[in-house]
Amino acid sequence: MLVETGLRTAAHAREATLAVKALAEETLSLEQRSSRDALTGLLSRAYLDAELPAVFETAQARGLYLTVALGDIDHFKRVNDTRGHLAGDEVLSQVARTLAGAVRRSDWVARYGGQEFLVVLAGTAREGGRAVTERIRRKVEELLVPVAAGGAVRVTISLGQATLGGGGSFDSAQALLAAADACLNRAKRGGRNRVVTHGE
Repeated sequence: MLVETGLRTAAHAREATLAVKALAEETLSLEQRSSRDALTGLLSRAYLDAELPAVFETAQARGLYLTVALGDIDHFKRVNDTRGHLAGDEVLSQVARTLAGAVRRSDWVARYGGQEFLVVLAGTAREGGRAVTERIRRKVEELLVPVAAGGAVRVTISLGQATLGGGGSFDSAQALLAAADACLNRAKRGGRNRVVTHGE
């Protein structure tokens, strides 16, 4: 009787351990999924909103540069309207891969919303950030995206950039992003397919 009770107790303990392990794996999987945009595989806006303030505070406290670049695919609505939403999704995916391939592994690229992307370059001064942002603009301009309906689509991207450090003073991550957004709006008003940098 004691042996049977011991075996049952051991079996229950194993089952409980397996259940806890399965729950932990499921939680990790959910966290990983929520940190990534489903379509592009880039970091998600939710992850960015949660993590960027801490990155900003660390850079500010240690006197490090932090450059952000906000990009918007030019006339993206036209792609959806004339080629369909599947073509639009393919353009978003290809542009996302292009952005991710144009930065260091330590940099962040996120889908900020719709056809907008955010690049976070830690430890990068304004001039270095400008070189990366211009490289991104050029690579997107060179893209030829094949689409399921046939043919291919060309797109361009407008980018606004702002840097903490080196004369760029901001009191929060939100203020840094707002400066990049203002530069993005200037790029779009200035004719699109261009980079505008805060402070230049």
